Amino acid sequence: CLCTGLIAAFIFYMVLRRSAMHQTYHAPLNMDYVHSYWFNLIPWHAYADYVKQTFLPFYSVSAFHTLDSYHFDSLAWYALLAISAIAFFAMCYFAVIKRSVAAWLMMAAFLSIALVLHIIPLTINDNLIHERFMTLGLAFWSMAMVFIPYQNIFDKLKLSQQLFRPILFLVAVMWGGLSVLTVKSVVPFWHNELTLWHWVYQDFPDNQYARYNYWSGLYSQREFTKVIEEIDAYQTVHKQGLQPNEQSLYASAKMSLHDSEAYDYLQGVIFALPKFHELEGDVYEAVNNSSLGFTPKDIGAVYIGYAQAALIFKGDL
Repeated sequence: CLCTGLIAAFIFYMVLRRSAMHQTYHAPLNMDYVHSYWFNLIPWHAYADYVKQTFLPFYSVSAFHTLDSYHFDSLAWYALLAISAIAFFAMCYFAVIKRSVAAWLMMAAFLSIALVLHIIPLTINDNLIHERFMTLGLAFWSMAMVFIPYQNIFDKLKLSQQLFRPILFLVAVMWGGLSVLTVKSVVPFWHNELTLWHWVYQDFPDNQYARYNYWSGLYSQREFTKVIEEIDAYQTVHKQGLQPNEQSLYASAKMSLHDSEAYDYLQGVIFALPKFHELEGDVYEAVNNSSLGFTPKDIGAVYIGYAQAALIFKGDL
């Protein structure tokens, strides 16, 4: 009955989402997605990494966990997959057969992240996991730790409490200490947009999303000269042009410094944009599904900036 209810709720949720948003998430749920993610066991990999993050939150601390940063073919990762699978089946056994309160709470923790295990298209910059989705699950997990019958476990394993209590206490102190140290060192990075994306950009300098948001953070802090210097340095090293959203940011920085080159760069962005006003069908969906990295608001800002540049630098009314 529980499984049937969960499946029915999932189907209802997906139908409601499609009806309201005209999409499942950031990518369409089609056979290409099924082959790329489900057939490659990405949901299992994501579940395994969530398990690892639960026990070792200080092991890999980053705002990004991109798929290409993992070594799925390593022995250590295979071991993690095996441990996570054993843990899942043990959780189900103790919840359904043994009626364990702790196991049911762990099951609730699992269900709270089930939809973000790439069951639905969750392609946010090709990240495998997102720590922010763990909040509710960790609350259930913390409650489960309280209901575990430690005394019964010690008795069945015939372990001496005098021996294991100090060991468990030491492990708890070390784990808590490392967690506190991690939080203390990471929280400053979240001070503002610039500090966050500068941290991410240092770890993922070739990631277009991190790069653009770092430059955007500089722009939001009115570091216009720094934006231009960073973009010029990037182009010098990589010998390639900018993406339309990056060029728009570059032009905005130049215009803030009253550099007339801003007009030419914005004109280039305008030429790169599809003629959305000539498209048939849902224009909003066409904007969101384009590969330009623009939202409708961004596109509006480009046209406003181009009009301002034409007025300021060309006197074109």
